[in-house]
Amino acid sequence: MTLKDLFLYLTFQRSAIDRIAACPSALWLGLCLVLLAAVARDYDGIDLQAEPWHLLIPAGASLVTATTLFAWLRLFQCEGLRKLRYRTFLSLFWLTAPMAWLYAIPVERFLTAAQATEANLWLLAIVSLWRVLLITRVVSHLTAQPHSAAFCRVMLFADTIVLIILRNTPLPMLNIMGGIRLQDRDRVLQNAALLTGLLSVVLWPILAAANLSFVVRRWPKLNTDSASKDAPPEDLSPAESSRAESFLPAVPVHVSAWLFVAALTAAGAALLSIAQPEQRLRYAAEKLLTSGRVAEGLRMMSAHRPDEFPPLWVPPPAVGWQHMKPHPAESAFLSLQPDIADWVRTIMLTHFTNYFGTTDYAFHQWQDLSIEELTFTLEVLKHNDLLDEEFTRTALDKLKWAYEDDPNPDRRNLATEFLNQTSPGRAENASPAVTLALFPQSQMLAAVGTRASVYITVFG
Repeated sequence: MTLKDLFLYLTFQRSAIDRIAACPSALWLGLCLVLLAAVARDYDGIDLQAEPWHLLIPAGASLVTATTLFAWLRLFQCEGLRKLRYRTFLSLFWLTAPMAWLYAIPVERFLTAAQATEANLWLLAIVSLWRVLLITRVVSHLTAQPHSAAFCRVMLFADTIVLIILRNTPLPMLNIMGGIRLQDRDRVLQNAALLTGLLSVVLWPILAAANLSFVVRRWPKLNTDSASKDAPPEDLSPAESSRAESFLPAVPVHVSAWLFVAALTAAGAALLSIAQPEQRLRYAAEKLLTSGRVAEGLRMMSAHRPDEFPPLWVPPPAVGWQHMKPHPAESAFLSLQPDIADWVRTIMLTHFTNYFGTTDYAFHQWQDLSIEELTFTLEVLKHNDLLDEEFTRTALDKLKWAYEDDPNPDRRNLATEFLNQTSPGRAENASPAVTLALFPQSQMLAAVGTRASVYITVFG
């Protein structure tokens, strides 16, 4: 097996599949490529010095995925087809790893946040489709079944994996009536997840029905005697079975393939030297901010220039996500200290305004504040010269509406006292902008009912 065979395999050549199947050492080559693919995935997103186990996640995930897919393919394999061998299948599955080097393209360094997120999602879609089609080709060739049957079986498995991932992966919360303003990249992720979930839900029953029909009809008729003659004896070793089903003598991995591994290792080392210093700073800052040491984290960030951190990096809190630490009011308040850099303060005040929003019907963020968080919020609002004028006006109006009937007297008194000091008369008369008449309940439900029902259908 040469380097040329690897590239021919990635371009769907049947002869390359046979030569790889006849190479027992292809399994170890594939494992090396999977481990190196982890560098391509994570070199600019993870501090690998602090979290080195991320380099093993792709290998473990691919092993579980390949084993599960193999079991699924063998579970309902019809009579008259050649048996798929696990070692051969795992080797071919792992040899798709070079595709992951597309993820190494540093799109964040020359695109905006939204564009970079879209580019990464497109790269993910390309690699996923490429891998599905290539594994379909492998299954069809090694088991002598039609491409349509192999595609339906592989695609049903892939679609199921997509649904499981979407169900268990943290994503920005679907903002219906909250008024929270998401970052550009978070809106792109949210829309992509919703669209992917809808397509997966629609495709799953179609693919399941297609699989059932193939099983019932038992694939197009094959010559059972010929298939039996082609199948390797059951008492052969895994390596012998792999060679027998490819009808080729055993071959070793050529030195050119190992030189390719060495070249990827050097490329990975170069990428790590560029991106890892940035990732170490990012990791240190995020750990401080999310562990309650917010002031220390802000000072640590202020000691560095923004270009020393990863490009397009947005520090916590992750506004709009389920796990949001620290609270935007706390980080914004602490950023007002004189020893905090302007660029850090700007980011934290942006988180603050995004969280509370300017939409007139968004009140739950205010009603959920603790006494401490409300105190932080009021202190930030005192610095209205640093905030958007429209945001400040709307915030004061919503503050009056949210706490005028608050059962907690401490919060109600705190809000009333602040309003009286900041804008006399506002505590008695809220702005006409903040009335439910401007956004009656019927209009509210009509505006969001469709999105809510779709989301509940897809994500439970």
